[in-house]
Amino acid sequence: MLCPCQADLTDAPSTTGAAMIASGPRRDRMNQLVATRGPQAQGRQTQMFGRYRLLGRLAIGGMAEVWAAQLLAAGGFRKPMVIKRILPNLASDPGFVHDFINEAKVMASLSHGNIAQVFDFGEISGAWFLAMELVDGPALSKVLKRARAEGIPALPPDFWKFDYQLQRS
Repeated sequence: MLCPCQADLTDAPSTTGAAMIASGPRRDRMNQLVATRGPQAQGRQTQMFGRYRLLGRLAIGGMAEVWAAQLLAAGGFRKPMVIKRILPNLASDPGFVHDFINEAKVMASLSHGNIAQVFDFGEISGAWFLAMELVDGPALSKVLKRARAEGIPALPPDFWKFDYQLQRS
């Protein structure tokens, strides 16, 4: 799954950005967070962010943090999501916010089975965010690392052209 959203994240699904991908220990952690911090544990180590309940931080990088979250809606509706939120020290930088808005526009314009979807974008109390599909699968960074170790070209050359075009847009 690819989306231009995570080049800045440490220990997160890879970037250019593989969308928020959860598998193995990461998926287990997400399931644990949802199970232990669901409606019955609403007040315990969770925080509300607009209509999203942030269940636990999955990763943090130099520019953003990624949270396991639940969308809360009418009638008890809940949907597992991932929230990518700009770090507070960058939220007041107009240039960075402009780039984040452009990233959101590009991501929202992409529609493919291998690209995680963006469901929401905006600002809540000065914090810019993307709400994205939680996708089950291995982190792209781990796939690339293993492929390099085994001498296998992990991504076709055209991927890097696509990546370059996304970063320039």
